[in-house]
Amino acid sequence: MPPEGPPTAAVRAAALVGALEEAYEATADRLRTGAWTGLEELAARIGALQAELVTVATPAPAGLARRLTALAGRRRTLERDAVEARSLTAAELARVTMARTQTRSYRLAATPLPRFTSRRI
Repeated sequence: MPPEGPPTAAVRAAALVGALEEAYEATADRLRTGAWTGLEELAARIGALQAELVTVATPAPAGLARRLTALAGRRRTLERDAVEARSLTAAELARVTMARTQTRSYRLAATPLPRFTSRRI
């Protein structure tokens, strides 16, 4: 048997697309659950995979081209979901901040101020 050589460009591209699909799915899961930790690492991994995919210079077979088109649509959806999740989180933070501010002012208003009933001190 001949020794196994380096993977062909098409095989490498298919592996990269599969890794991108997994990273996109992990990102979508974290956005759905509001688990913000680790998103930075996922974004860096996605960027590295995309940069490596660009360097694989080969015409994509039909199946791989369809997967790449689906990934492009998925990326736009993830970007929209990330912006929406950020907006929802910012709105919740504003609501909590306002509630704390109001609670603090209610507490101050609830404590009676000392009243002097006589001018003789």
